Amino acid sequence: MITTSGTGSRLGGIPQHTNPVLVRVGRKPALAHIIDAYPSEVESVITLGHFGQQVKDFVKLAYPTRKFAFVEVDKYQGPGSSLGYSMLKAKDYLQCPFVFHASDTIVKEPVLPPSSNWSGGFKGNDSAIYSSFQVNDNYIKEIKNKGNLDFDYIHIGLVGVHDYQEFWSHLERLYLADLNDGSLNDCRVINEMIKNGKEFVVRPFETWHDIGNTESLEHAREYFSDGIPVNSKDHISKILEEIDFVLGKIDIGQTERLAQAVLNAQTIVACGAGRVGMAVRGFTMRLGHLGLRAFTLGDSVVPAIGQDDLFLVASGSGETQTIYDLVTLAKDRGARIALVTANPESRMGKLADIVVVIPAPSKTKPIDGFRSIQPMTTLNEQCLGIFFDAIVLRLMLETGEMHETMWSRHSNLE
Repeated sequence: MITTSGTGSRLGGIPQHTNPVLVRVGRKPALAHIIDAYPSEVESVITLGHFGQQVKDFVKLAYPTRKFAFVEVDKYQGPGSSLGYSMLKAKDYLQCPFVFHASDTIVKEPVLPPSSNWSGGFKGNDSAIYSSFQVNDNYIKEIKNKGNLDFDYIHIGLVGVHDYQEFWSHLERLYLADLNDGSLNDCRVINEMIKNGKEFVVRPFETWHDIGNTESLEHAREYFSDGIPVNSKDHISKILEEIDFVLGKIDIGQTERLAQAVLNAQTIVACGAGRVGMAVRGFTMRLGHLGLRAFTLGDSVVPAIGQDDLFLVASGSGETQTIYDLVTLAKDRGARIALVTANPESRMGKLADIVVVIPAPSKTKPIDGFRSIQPMTTLNEQCLGIFFDAIVLRLMLETGEMHETMWSRHSNLE
């Protein structure tokens, strides 16, 4: 059982935008660390509340073959809400021994099956914000509230429940005794079970990461960083490193052929979709400042295209259907086709007269052994903009244009 229904009140402004379990820790969301701690055949019961649909969508997308049961929790904040209440909503799905895994707990060691009653413990030295317990011959005596000074282990919110019938019985009784008890949790139930003769052994964990507050979340991110930067300055350095890696692999011969095709064209019409289109538009603007007859497809002043013209297309995948259709039209009208892409074997690549390969991952062509820290096709789009600026510098050398002459063609209605 993974309880994701809470709002994560200790995480500052993060829960305003998403569920805390979807916060990235290293290369994947926190929830993925939890799910991956269990064998693939283990079914997980997940309680949903705060941004519950986001949680459900992520799980279904990331783990399409694993078994999950989702439990909607109506009271996940305000009066009547508690960890205990959320757990109780999952009772009908857990009529068997089970493991309770708090959504803010990440561990590295294997999680034992609930063949006996056990509770995960960590040998920490600060119980100010954590429940804790003492043990006698590895058996837990009692779980104390936060701030207890005399303890052996910190309670980490990871519990194996073998005697599930007693667990649900005590939890239900405690809940019915006070429906608005916001402090009702697993610790209270464990203590009741111990009082009534059930034994819980400690299961020590050498590594434990609490991602339930901002400070410990940052520590967890550093631990799982795997080279991933965790602040904006480091992000910038990593982005520049990725751009250098990709652009360093460009074929100079391909870039020279593109530059000459631009210079030889009577008219250049350029095209790109989405963020790629933004880079393309910036390129045609600079071509105009160079004194070349260049247009971005979609502008009302784009002329007819024909022989001696160049249709310049940027497409990471080389497969975007609408742009492919335009390429075939331009080809039929006699224009030369130049393609800047990550996928030269694409349909557009087969039609193009000139192909420049920017080897950044695209949505249809990942790069073996390389994974960008940036989302989606951001790296490709960044590299495209810089590549076009480099072509402009090359064209300046060929045409003798300078900053001053280019400024003379810049709009002066500003």
